[in-house]
Amino acid sequence: MHTKKTIVSVPYERAEVIRTFICQMAAWLDEENFEGFLDACDPEVRYEAVAYSPDLGGEMRWLDHDLKGLKDMVDMIPKHVRMSGRLCRHLSMARIGCEAENTMIAEYTFLLVRTADSGESQLIASGRYRDRIDFGASHTPRLMQRCVRLDTTHWSPGLHVPL
Repeated sequence: MHTKKTIVSVPYERAEVIRTFICQMAAWLDEENFEGFLDACDPEVRYEAVAYSPDLGGEMRWLDHDLKGLKDMVDMIPKHVRMSGRLCRHLSMARIGCEAENTMIAEYTFLLVRTADSGESQLIASGRYRDRIDFGASHTPRLMQRCVRLDTTHWSPGLHVPL
């Protein structure tokens, strides 16, 4: 049986550091600065993308990577045929809490928008992020885990980047 850990509130200053960290992570992904994104990950990071499938009547696991898997995925990006245009992540913070002394949990919604070379924009995906962030002795946040829970289950081929 899975028991949910109690999440307690965090001081404002620490919450602001976490918000800034999350926004920086999104900016790196938008800029396709995958090295910056990966450098901010803990060596033991776990990155998952899941969605509920009405057809299957259950959860689909689209991605489940450790740091090496993420690096391999990023290294393959230039070898794929990709959607043209630019991606932009829009975040809306839901809550930030403290799971343990130096472990923060951040939950927020996101919209992933693609703007084509022609200037036309379209919503590609929506969902929720749940991040576990180590705040550690260095007081530098590190992404320990990201679970991307997608609402969107259908999109055009060519999206080969971390969500």
